[in-house]
Amino acid sequence: MVLLPNSEKDYSDFIGFLSNASHIFSIFAGFTLTVLVLFITRVPDPSPMLIQVTLFLLCFILDLFIFLLAWISGLSVRYIREIPPYTKGMVMCSFSEYLGISLFGVVATLLFVSYNLVLLASASFAMFIVSLVLRYFYIMKPQMETRRKRSGQ
Repeated sequence: MVLLPNSEKDYSDFIGFLSNASHIFSIFAGFTLTVLVLFITRVPDPSPMLIQVTLFLLCFILDLFIFLLAWISGLSVRYIREIPPYTKGMVMCSFSEYLGISLFGVVATLLFVSYNLVLLASASFAMFIVSLVLRYFYIMKPQMETRRKRSGQ
């Protein structure tokens, strides 16, 4: 057990909550992707509009869970007491984490392309680009600024 001075706030419970929430969103994202893959592979003809709308909604839910997962990852950095120096290696690690989480959202688009659902793939890719931009401005950029300030650079 770490004892903090009275002047410092203890965020360990909140970090534990964020860790638990990230596990939950990871499971939900995996479950949503599984449902998406099973749905598109089990339907004999995925080209009717109602089925494509259903697939698009599943893709939206997947992107939402990925966004929340990335947001929690970036948010938890603000409440860590000691952050390692922000070196080039740490920049590369943060960028790789951001890229890896973000590219997970392209899987649905590639799945739609493989089934020749061009309109759905285009809409899905446009949604992916919007979520990528939102992730950069609301997650990655504030996280980088926080790390630079906290590491003294």
